[in-house]
Amino acid sequence: MRRMGMRRIGVSCALLVSALIGWGSPLSGQSESLDVKYVELQSVKVKPEGKTCEITVKAKAPRLPVGCKVEFVLMWRYQKIEVFVVEVPANKRIEQTFTVKKYTPSADHYVLSTQLLEPKNQPRSIGRQIDGDPETFPPGAVPWAEYHEEHKFLLGTEEEIAAEVLRIQTWFKERYTELAEMDVLVDNSADAAKEATEFADSKGEFEEKQWRKMLDGQVLDKIRSLQKEIGEGLLGKQADMVAYRRPLADLRELANAVAWRATVRSIELYKEKGLEPSKDDSEPKELEMTVRSFKRTPPKSKDLGKIVQRINEALEIGKNKEAPKEGTP
Repeated sequence: MRRMGMRRIGVSCALLVSALIGWGSPLSGQSESLDVKYVELQSVKVKPEGKTCEITVKAKAPRLPVGCKVEFVLMWRYQKIEVFVVEVPANKRIEQTFTVKKYTPSADHYVLSTQLLEPKNQPRSIGRQIDGDPETFPPGAVPWAEYHEEHKFLLGTEEEIAAEVLRIQTWFKERYTELAEMDVLVDNSADAAKEATEFADSKGEFEEKQWRKMLDGQVLDKIRSLQKEIGEGLLGKQADMVAYRRPLADLRELANAVAWRATVRSIELYKEKGLEPSKDDSEPKELEMTVRSFKRTPPKSKDLGKIVQRINEALEIGKNKEAPKEGTP
């Protein structure tokens, strides 16, 4: 039984660690392409300053009223990292240096998007000018966002970038590998309990306390802790995870799926033993088991592999990619 368990763990982990390619989707919420260019970004220069970083931008805003407030939004992996507000000067030429206090070194480029504050949040005279010129400022295009991907840039040294890429990949790999091992542990343990080779007394009777000690202590409680950790990342409580919401959401799906599969297998075991299922399985407390793609039946093992495959694609785990050097486009 032990040898079989180790073999199954090996097969499962091999499936879950598969890696393909790719990240990317259009910027969510970006306004459609407009004929009018509100902010013409000319250059972006990056200068590390200890633990912070200075970003100096030069831009023209010939169509914007003097005093108009413009947001320069620092984006990474299509996530908003930091916002800087600038007023259009009299010559309509913007030259501004932003200090970024918290950033994540990454092989993925950062970009700036620009958008105007809504008229109601502008100085009163500026708001009136914007409202009074619907041809230049179509109301349906609020906040008149523009995405300046032609001026993308890196933050961090080459060494910092390589170290951060490895740290994030390792963080996700450790957690989904642990979930894979939990899934196999429950499967093997349920088989052993059914055959009375484990979780049974000397007479071969089912030992519920032993079973619950394994299931709750080694699986469900750990999943609860992981779900809490993932939730904090998704809510932005962990600054270094802000830009990883997509793989975090997939990791949450995986954790929820493993929890669902574990409780279902436990319920089936209780029924096989002629017992009433435990409420710790049928009505577990503080345990999320919602999986978007599987609302009626628990996902199968191959489905777990597909979820991890998406994580690997997002983070390019398993793909040999040389990190761009600092300052390269």
